[in-house]
Amino acid sequence: MPQIENLFLSLRAIVFHMPDRSKIPTFTSDFDISLQGVITHSMEGRDRIYKVPYDGEVIRIDVVFPSGRIDERSRAQNRMCIKTVYEGSEEIDGDSFNEKMDYYGAVTGSQAGMDYSSFSLTLMKKDVAEVLPLWLAMIKRPKFPKDRIAKRVVLAAESLERELAKNNVIAYRELSALIFGKEHPYGYNSMPQDYLDINHRTLTDFYNDTIFWEEAVFVLSGGITDEVVKQIEGCLKTGNTIRQRKTPETIDSNIENQRIVGPQESQATIKLGRRLFPFGHENAKGFQLLNLILGGYFGSRLIRNIREEKGLCYHIDSSIDTMLFDGYFSISADVSISNVNLAVEEIKKELLRLQNEEVSAEEFSIAKNYIKGQWLTLIDGPFAKASLIKNYLRKGANPLKFNNMSDSLSVITPSHLLHLANEYLSIEELHLLIVGS
Repeated sequence: MPQIENLFLSLRAIVFHMPDRSKIPTFTSDFDISLQGVITHSMEGRDRIYKVPYDGEVIRIDVVFPSGRIDERSRAQNRMCIKTVYEGSEEIDGDSFNEKMDYYGAVTGSQAGMDYSSFSLTLMKKDVAEVLPLWLAMIKRPKFPKDRIAKRVVLAAESLERELAKNNVIAYRELSALIFGKEHPYGYNSMPQDYLDINHRTLTDFYNDTIFWEEAVFVLSGGITDEVVKQIEGCLKTGNTIRQRKTPETIDSNIENQRIVGPQESQATIKLGRRLFPFGHENAKGFQLLNLILGGYFGSRLIRNIREEKGLCYHIDSSIDTMLFDGYFSISADVSISNVNLAVEEIKKELLRLQNEEVSAEEFSIAKNYIKGQWLTLIDGPFAKASLIKNYLRKGANPLKFNNMSDSLSVITPSHLLHLANEYLSIEELHLLIVGS
């Protein structure tokens, strides 16, 4: 019978293609870590469109502008401007726009950053003619309606008020102020009243002063059609209005240890941090590996010692944040009030270990392979590649430099990490901040 014969053939295929579980799979760390399949379109000597095509029905469009917090004239201006662009345009009001997006299953987004901001659209290929023109019109000619902005600023102020009831939020804000200064755009902290001071005119002026289509860069991914490319090319202006952005002045502050009474009584947040370097610095890859070993993944030293062995906290990590003109390193832990002093001492011990002992060959190899695995996930598929490209653009960097990552990692050694630890992880150069009862 045909059904039985087909079943037999299917079972035989499964049996003969089943892997041999008695043999260990081949392990390799020789990966091709590169942005393959990326196509660039240039205008006046600059790459203005990055395409990551894929034979599918979904399209994602991202556009990045050099407009960020460093361009603000008043606090919270950039964030509110980028977040309220979809409230209405000259062609369509915000409610009608949202209804259209919902009808077609399209998803819009926006990201306000320190140095760059971006907008995104995800849609089906078949709906390009109906959806794409509306989205482009919304971000090209936003209206910032007075009544809707008045409501949004109140909601933003209330949201920030709730966030300020958390120790870890206060600690993050205070540490950035310690590192960069309370008036520096990377260091100052917006307050609820700053949002309430924003209005229609504030946002309109900021948009007109900082969003220039001569500076826009698009990232197209998925089932890109000629129609999409044609419409995007029609948006891109050419000209000499590329702005020379002023580097924010950072005044090196005295290293401080601070304790702040926080709203959460039973728990404290510990922060240690220091000023670092901008994205693309010559020590960036080595310090990324050093940070990973210290507290950048679940097998890191801070996790193993302070969380797993001593049980002093549930969460602890170390991280790097790099911007266009600067950057910083920080360690963060949430602990009970009774464990604060012991946790701080154990953190300092781990910092001293990195400064006095070379990382073992085994730990070094594990960390390097872990980073390679992370990089592979960043290029796993067209939309992942598009996100990586966008993130490079938001740092003011050439995305194609990602292709040199493996080469930059191969020259790093344990002795190099020892040198970096002594240069950047000296306890005397770290601000210590504790927020708790």
